[in-house]
Amino acid sequence: MLEKSLGRLDGVASARMGQSKFFYEIKVKEAKTLLPSAILDMVKKLEDYAYVGMTITEISGTAEKSGADYVLVARGSNQKYVLKPTEALKKLVGEGKAKVTLAGKLSQEKDKVTIEVAEVKAAK
Repeated sequence: MLEKSLGRLDGVASARMGQSKFFYEIKVKEAKTLLPSAILDMVKKLEDYAYVGMTITEISGTAEKSGADYVLVARGSNQKYVLKPTEALKKLVGEGKAKVTLAGKLSQEKDKVTIEVAEVKAAK
């Protein structure tokens, strides 16, 4: 039931159960954005499942330093994410390699969407 509900969310290309019924692999269309708030709203309606978190395995875009913050503008959707950067990301941005692909934990507080970067590489 959760798999079908996830598959109906706007922007979802596919959704399938991962390693267990507690983990789902969701592929999002490149020109769309899927935020934790959309999943939370859906989960509240189902009432049988708890939302624990959302991890992005791969997202590409342009990273830049904006004041004290690092920001990623996703390729395709142009969604902006505030980044909790790793030293590797800081180094890439410092070297002028702004096009990156990264992975990490996604969180959302009201309109602020943050990715805690776990892995990063320069995009090809």
